Amino acid sequence: MMKMKMLLLLGLCCSDQTEGREHHSVCDVSPALVLSGVVGASELAFIKEPIDVIAVRDRPLMLDCQVEGEGPISITWRRNSVPVATGVRATVLGNGTLLIRNFSKRRESNETDAGEYDCAAQNRYGMLISRKARVLLASLPKFLSHPESVAVDEGGVARVTCQVNGIPEANITWQRDRLPLSTEDPRYTLLPNGVLQITGVRRTDSGLFRCVASNIANTRYSHEAQLSVTVAGFRIYREPVILSGPQNLTINVHQTAILECIATGNPRPIVSWSRLDGRSIGVEGIQVLGTGNLMISDATLQHSGVYVCSANRPGSRSRRTALGRLVVQVPSSPSFFTKVLNQTAMQVYWELPSKPGTLEGFRLEYHGVSNPGVQGQETFPGHINTHTISHLEPAAVYEIQLVAFNGNGDGLANRRLVSLAEGRNTAAAGQTCNCDQSDGSTSTMLVGIHSGLACVLCCLLFILLGYRRSLFCRKEVSWEAPPTLNAVRGAKGHTPESIELSQRCDSTPPPVMVMVEPTPPIQPGNTG
Repeated sequence: MMKMKMLLLLGLCCSDQTEGREHHSVCDVSPALVLSGVVGASELAFIKEPIDVIAVRDRPLMLDCQVEGEGPISITWRRNSVPVATGVRATVLGNGTLLIRNFSKRRESNETDAGEYDCAAQNRYGMLISRKARVLLASLPKFLSHPESVAVDEGGVARVTCQVNGIPEANITWQRDRLPLSTEDPRYTLLPNGVLQITGVRRTDSGLFRCVASNIANTRYSHEAQLSVTVAGFRIYREPVILSGPQNLTINVHQTAILECIATGNPRPIVSWSRLDGRSIGVEGIQVLGTGNLMISDATLQHSGVYVCSANRPGSRSRRTALGRLVVQVPSSPSFFTKVLNQTAMQVYWELPSKPGTLEGFRLEYHGVSNPGVQGQETFPGHINTHTISHLEPAAVYEIQLVAFNGNGDGLANRRLVSLAEGRNTAAAGQTCNCDQSDGSTSTMLVGIHSGLACVLCCLLFILLGYRRSLFCRKEVSWEAPPTLNAVRGAKGHTPESIELSQRCDSTPPPVMVMVEPTPPIQPGNTG
């Protein structure tokens, strides 16, 4: 009986939400998370959760979901929030792993097995839902651009390029006359974006060039482009010309930036780099690829700026320049909130960036305030925004820290304190209530007792005010002032102030009128 009363009080707490106000409490989560009222040895905890993966068409795919807790434990899977049908194509193994025997995409209906997968583990104490794992279909579409034929003077510079987008990113190599191009020749420079540069062109370099893009999905060959080498009896003087200058580039902290600059002329121009603001480029992490490409490794915020590529004719002041802006950015501090599941577990949620690709992932750290020895750290890819922390010290206070990072670079940290003793997040925005239904929880019993006393006092107060209504009326109260009160007047024709309390119920009772009679002013000489 006591347990039923406690659950009723908790239910009232959860249902007492003000309309139009945002709340971040345990009551707001899905029923699966609300059922997570497990403690001690019965607590469900993930050993392995599904992770992001790129699947290959017509090949098997396995997603892990291993849980510990009191049995029996049932494991179910969802894709894009829809239950995964088990049968011939998909089955759940004994350890909870989802096996898709032939990952497919049907062209005629455009249906695919790709999507966001999560698993749910449930026993008689409650349910836990894993993080969402993004499953992408490996692909390698057609080339966006093909190399074009070019004629170059002997001793000059040649540049050919191709472009393709793949999942995962394709590896690009080059062939000449259908044979792999030797990368040991220092005259050949292969940039990661599919650019091939050849300096000091020789007659033996002529031929048909094509690029080869490959990943786990496929291998594609571009169209062939003819490189012709013109042999002149004598070399003609040519002014420096920049064939391709640096492009505007935005990268993350500690990533690598490659600014292209390739120039031609006779005599061969000398390529140099500088910053438009006059600051020194420095030497640490700086490298020149080929004859003029600038590579900045382990980029920092100080590397942001406008870079100037100059092609200088030897022995003169004649030169050509090209500009490119480099922006190095740091992830902003992500906002997050927590939901206490029980006395030893909590779930953390955080916001994803509005612009995908601005960060690589998140790092979640936690440690006990009174017992710093209880601590942990987890790292997640950039599209994950939830994690369940379990096996915590019962009824303890923890500091949670969330950091977004680019490669090895960290953004600003966001910290919050969470108390497991009260069953609520003390730092989360919005009103919260203790809605975890943990059996044997002392804090829950205290909340129930205090809530019961408060209910008794409220009932007495309503009885004294003549409040009569059904117990199961909707808790939607509106305070309204009647437009006129002609029927109620004071002793000398003065209309008293009044407030009408009307409550919308299935059976509307007579309104309760609270009369506030103003005290007439004291006239001089009427004190007797």
